[in-house]
Amino acid sequence: PHVLFVACIYHDLSTLEKYDSNPKRFEIVAGDEAVAVLLKHGVSESAAREAWLAMSLHTTPHIPENLGGAAQAVRLGIKTEFRGYQLAKEALSEEQWRIINQDLPRLEIEKDLGNALAEQGIRNEEKVPRLTWAGELVKWAKANPGYEGVNQGF
Repeated sequence: PHVLFVACIYHDLSTLEKYDSNPKRFEIVAGDEAVAVLLKHGVSESAAREAWLAMSLHTTPHIPENLGGAAQAVRLGIKTEFRGYQLAKEALSEEQWRIINQDLPRLEIEKDLGNALAEQGIRNEEKVPRLTWAGELVKWAKANPGYEGVNQGF
């Protein structure tokens, strides 16, 4: 449970400006940070690696879904958060659905996260290899300067 919790909480941590100078992809930087925290708190290296894999692969379609474990759980959780994966209605109680849909507003997460990644990638293009999700966000942002909506690379 600690591994999944840390992977979920930390998975986008490295979009913070403090990590701009690190040349690694944002997924890897966040994974490295999570591993450091888990090891510091006595989690085994193999369990910490499970968190790292979950985080480093969370933007890669199909691979984490087939790995199972934390990698699959993080990927499906994130897909659900961004409404790309629909849970079956019976997966949760009516009260749980009410909480998700009414008490936990999504605010502008797609816009904010997309902008954070694009801006970070523009500042340090080494972090955003071609044909990655972050790379696509940067490509779209550069082609559409001043756009105020959700980055269409999202």
